[in-house]
Amino acid sequence: KSIIAAFIAVSIMLMLQFGSLILGLFAMIPITLTIVTAFGIMGLLSIDLNIGTIMVASIAIGAGIDYTIHYISRYKNELKRKSKIEAMKTTLTGTGRAIVFNSVSVAAGVFVLGFSEIQMMAVFGKLIGSVMLLSVIYTLTLLPILLNRIKLKEEGKK
Repeated sequence: KSIIAAFIAVSIMLMLQFGSLILGLFAMIPITLTIVTAFGIMGLLSIDLNIGTIMVASIAIGAGIDYTIHYISRYKNELKRKSKIEAMKTTLTGTGRAIVFNSVSVAAGVFVLGFSEIQMMAVFGKLIGSVMLLSVIYTLTLLPILLNRIKLKEEGKK
């Protein structure tokens, strides 16, 4: 229940921040896919749900939201001065690069927990590291595609 509440709260905050229902929903797509993929992998690997593994969804929301906010905010700023294609290129090479570096750094840090002798901590570390990487992959592949399909109010102010 708390994950659903967090998901709804974050969606509403994104809609308010971006001033757009569609942008708020688009921002949640990479996060949703990250969570679904993580739980799907857990199911395939027969990883039980426990206090540690269920926290994966909350952390995925927290990490994923950062990536989508940074990406969409930069894209909207670039769109004020550039065409859609140029804004996308600048966003991917600038903010996208920073997002990748952050994700890899954090993932590397938590993957270290995978060596823990405490099984729950080891699984938690591996899952969180994987979630960080999944989140950045979904954000940097899906958001550009989704954003390219809509017209934003920032377009045409060049």
